[in-house]
Amino acid sequence: MRYRIEAIVAHGDGVKEFRLAPADGSAAPAWPPSAHITVGIQAADGASYRNAYSLVGTPGPQLRIAVQREAAGRGGSRTLHTRYHAGMELDVSSPRDGFQLLCQEKPCLEKLIISGTDTVHYWSSHDFHAIK
Repeated sequence: MRYRIEAIVAHGDGVKEFRLAPADGSAAPAWPPSAHITVGIQAADGASYRNAYSLVGTPGPQLRIAVQREAAGRGGSRTLHTRYHAGMELDVSSPRDGFQLLCQEKPCLEKLIISGTDTVHYWSSHDFHAIK
């Protein structure tokens, strides 16, 4: 689906947040914690990239991704940082979740705190106050 870059917010050196909205004016889809999207990126020289990025924040009218510029990478993050600006469009996949949590009660979720960085991402995108 085509998404328009609504805004780009710099977060220090080398990290930009891209706020994306469906180009057709429809609402962005809901997404679960730990979801990611695949973004189609076209470089000025004709090279194309398909990079996966985790969604950040909470579901809302836009999809938000934070992209760290990788100088030694293949070129997708560099292209996003240097070529793309607000108003341009990108091909974006539907949000996907590779980490489905089967329990939703507080005692179960509290045990995840010690399991590593995926949990940190889970907590950063989950409404902690909504847990019973």
